[in-house]
This record gives sequence, C-alpha cells and structure tokens, in this order.
Amino acid sequence: MLHVEDLLLPHKKRLNLTLEKNSVQFVQGPNGSGKSLALKSLATFFPATFKKFDFNGKSIESWNYQEYRSLVTYCSPVPWIPMTGKVEEFMKAPFTLQIRNKIQPTSLIDTQKFLHDWKLTGLDLAHLSSGQRQGLALLRAMTMNSEILLLDEVFSHLDRENTLAMEEALLKWQQATQGTLLMVSHDIAQPIRMGGRVLHTNEILS
Repeated sequence: MLHVEDLLLPHKKRLNLTLEKNSVQFVQGPNGSGKSLALKSLATFFPATFKKFDFNGKSIESWNYQEYRSLVTYCSPVPWIPMTGKVEEFMKAPFTLQIRNKIQPTSLIDTQKFLHDWKLTGLDLAHLSSGQRQGLALLRAMTMNSEILLLDEVFSHLDRENTLAMEEALLKWQQATQGTLLMVSHDIAQPIRMGGRVLHTNEILS
C-alpha cells in the first residue's frame, strides 16, 4: 500500500517502512529519535530524496499532492482548529474543498453521538479545551474517506475514558474501511489494547 526505501528525513536519518492495507502499527522510541519526522515525511510535508516512495502501486512523483494528502491524512498532537465558527462548521469544512466536494463524509462513525457525548454540540471552536480539540480533529479525520491515518501523539490531552472511546472508534474505522493506522504513542499498553504491531525507531530509521 505504502512503501518507502531510503527516505531522507530532515534530521539526516533514512526511513525504510512498508504499510500494509488494513493494518495497525505503532512507532515507538525515545524523544528526538525521529518518530514525528517520519510521519510528517510520509505526509509529504518536507522535500525529500528517496530510493523508492510508492503509494497504491504508483510512485509519489506520479501523484497529485492534493489527492495524495486527501488519502493519507496526518493528525498533529496540536491540531490546527480556527478560533471562530462552530464545531459543526469545522466538521463540514473539508467537504467544501474541490478535492472532496464530490464525496460525502463517511458515516461509519456516529459523529453526532460523539459530539453529544463529548458535549461538543453547538460549541464555539474558541471555547474548546486541548483534549476537545484533539478529539474533534480525530473525529473529523475518520469522516474524510482517507485510506491511511498518520496519528502523531494524538491522545496526549485525552483522559483515559475518552482515550479508550477514541481507540474503539479508530478500530471500527480501520476494520470497516480496511484502512491503515500508523501511530506515534508513548503509551506502551496502547498497541496491546488495539492489537497493533510495534515498530521501534531503531528498526525503521538508520
């Protein structure tokens, strides 16, 4: 599905990684080892050299970058959310873009129930806590018909109850769409709960 060889990261290490369709994988390692840089490079946030960078059987050079990023979605630990507008407007915003305006949000996740349970319905975006922002960004990512979600420490501001609820939702998304999750997490129990494979940075970075 996604395969990179000798992808040069900004800190001069090289990434070698294969992501299979319908898989859950975690990148773990010490601070500063390159976990976040690896995910951002897979999201094509940096100019990079590589021996191979293929997605769905095509070289990254053959992809329109907007189309690629619509299918390979990066979620930051500090999501950018505007300070004006309502939660519901934020959820709908991606589908006003040309790259997505011909598709409908996936209904695999009961977003209205999440918004209600997390007391987000009707809220002004400016009033959201850090945890609410992380949860909202994750929820929106699961509606966007992506094939791969790159999740970069996206649970850091969630309490345990909401972390478990979001893990369950992500697994439901992954199983229903045959999608792929690649996650950076410092929670050593999370891969066990989610049935994911752990990739240590010393295995994929050289």
